[in-house]
Amino acid sequence: MSGSNGHNPGGILANGYKRVGSFDAGTIPPDAPEGQWEATIVRNKTTVKPTSAGDPRVRFLVRLDTAEDDANESYQGTVLDLAFIFFDDNDASKRRGSKMNKTKLQDLARQINLDLGIIKFTTDDPAEDLKAFVEAVEGQKLTVWTQHRRNKETGEVQVEVNLRKPGSYTTPGSGTRE
Repeated sequence: MSGSNGHNPGGILANGYKRVGSFDAGTIPPDAPEGQWEATIVRNKTTVKPTSAGDPRVRFLVRLDTAEDDANESYQGTVLDLAFIFFDDNDASKRRGSKMNKTKLQDLARQINLDLGIIKFTTDDPAEDLKAFVEAVEGQKLTVWTQHRRNKETGEVQVEVNLRKPGSYTTPGSGTRE
């Protein structure tokens, strides 16, 4: 079927090409829309590496399994990062980051019934120290919320994975007041 300009909108063009209805090379879309999801921590894809400052960082991959909003269903299966950085409690310059990460760890623990006591730094190898934590988290199912943040340097819209509904003070996954 031809459009008013004689083109085949949305159809197959010459040599098997599909029509590109919209393309803006200057705009990078986010990996997922904002919303609530049932998700899974992907097994055997976690990395444990130091940050540029040397603090241990665990980077899990989270697969968005089921969208709460039907409009987001096409993004099911998307894989996003969920990172935790472990700062020395005695480093006053990292207190804000430490607080944010510990809050996120506590949210994770509540959702998957994790004993945070398994996180102990007792050797000279933080990756080894974090092995039990990684093993306990991988494969777990949880509720996550995606939220958009604009990168101030690049302008790119990035997706942040939250373990608590943004803007709420509720216990993750339960809807009850802490």
